[in-house]
Amino acid sequence: IKPGKEYFLNIYFTLKNPTIWADRGHVIASDQLAWSNSTDAAASSNRTAPKFTEDEKTVTVQNGSIKAVFSRMSGTIVSLTVDGKQILDAKTGTEAGPRLTVMRAFVDNDGWLSSGKGSGDTDANFYNYGLTQIHYHPGKIEAKTCDDGSVEVCAFVDVTGSKSAGFEHKAVWKFATDGTATMTNNVSPYGHMPMALPRIGLSWVLDKSMENMKWYGRGPWENYIDRKTGSFIGLYASPVTDQYEQYVRPQDNGYKSDVRWVEFTDAQGRGVRFAGDVPLFVQALHYDWEDLEFARHRNGQQRFRASIAEPKEIAAFAKGFRGVVVVDEAY
Repeated sequence: IKPGKEYFLNIYFTLKNPTIWADRGHVIASDQLAWSNSTDAAASSNRTAPKFTEDEKTVTVQNGSIKAVFSRMSGTIVSLTVDGKQILDAKTGTEAGPRLTVMRAFVDNDGWLSSGKGSGDTDANFYNYGLTQIHYHPGKIEAKTCDDGSVEVCAFVDVTGSKSAGFEHKAVWKFATDGTATMTNNVSPYGHMPMALPRIGLSWVLDKSMENMKWYGRGPWENYIDRKTGSFIGLYASPVTDQYEQYVRPQDNGYKSDVRWVEFTDAQGRGVRFAGDVPLFVQALHYDWEDLEFARHRNGQQRFRASIAEPKEIAAFAKGFRGVVVVDEAY
């Protein structure tokens, strides 16, 4: 066993002889055992010293072929390019950089939270707390060069609902000389909060060319923290389009648990990798939660509500608030 590597033992129980209900070799039980738990993310080979410039509207960090632009108007990244390739861009009218989000489309089992039915709590209806209509109020953005040669950008955003509940979000970015960008998040809630949040995490809107998804985690089908052991940890790949699960009633879908890292690339293999200091809970779709939550159709019928924008890629990370974004020219 090599140091710093992760190993798993997959065990399968199969039929020795054919039966009237299955052929020989049919898997009747399986399990996966972890031998080690290293989850180190690969670093970029980029070794140039990062630099930043700022003006009254933006803070721009340049690290070799990597360029990240922060907007003081939004408090987050509005443009990310790698070797001239656009990874995300807010010019579509939707903020593309990582946004704190606490809402997802409700699923059939969420009646206790979406409406309070069966919870025994008359105040359990999530819609009563104003957190489906959140607004982002940017504070200051500060940038500096650290003693180790890295560039640190600190951004403050007040995330408010339509009522008293909200969150203070502080994001600290560190652009290192190895080409990685580490984002550390501190989120403090305030006001009258519901009994539970549907999710809490970060959402990105990537360029629509980032159609190829590859991840090291549980797969290949969707899985959740309470329903994941049947999805073994491994290396999987899929078009983002295929991540959508066609349920009869549109609802939240497509998540992947225990993701060590996930890559999104274009047809030429250029793109971005996300990783965390703990395994991530990842979803990538061409719809956002509103498209699913407010759709009123059965499977195969035309959507009542059209997509908000042109096909886009919504990447949501619902766990692991300290992450590493590795951007390189190719993988």
